[in-house]
Amino acid sequence: MRARRFPRPTARWLVPVLAIAAVLAVNAGLLARNAYQNADDPHRVADSDAAGRPGDALVQLSPDAYQHPDGQAVRDLLDRHFRAINDRNYPAWRDTVVDRRAWAEPEHQWRAAYRSTRDSAVVVRRIETGPADGVRVLLTFTSNQDPADAPAGTQLSCLRWRVVYPVAFDDGRARVDLPINGSTQREPC
Repeated sequence: MRARRFPRPTARWLVPVLAIAAVLAVNAGLLARNAYQNADDPHRVADSDAAGRPGDALVQLSPDAYQHPDGQAVRDLLDRHFRAINDRNYPAWRDTVVDRRAWAEPEHQWRAAYRSTRDSAVVVRRIETGPADGVRVLLTFTSNQDPADAPAGTQLSCLRWRVVYPVAFDDGRARVDLPINGSTQREPC
């Protein structure tokens, strides 16, 4: 009886299979590197973590904002900005905004507007290039305040905000401009 011959696997199948395996391995390595490269950064927050992480940082960055070249400068600016509000420190707040915003909110109006405000859970969701060498920053945050101090029509002690702030770079320093018209949204907590 004659031995039966089975077809042999050919090299033509082996090369594509190895190529696909190599591509998958490289992609898995890149994904792992990106996932773990910044995992210990306390200022980076996962998109699903809307409240940010506990700790001394008031402002957190989403992964998208973290990757932006101006992400750290924006985080530092907004951290100083919101801390000044929470500390009722007008001169410190004034140092974080462009001149026209400070003129629109002189100290006596600012103090009345923020007298009981406490902002928290500030998360920079996205940073996009804006006009005039600046960026637009989409952020969310929570404000707690005496209901009498809340914006008209929303006399509540807790509000969740979603706003787009233009950030201008003036002599290398980032500063918050007036919010873009129609970009400010709020809802009860």
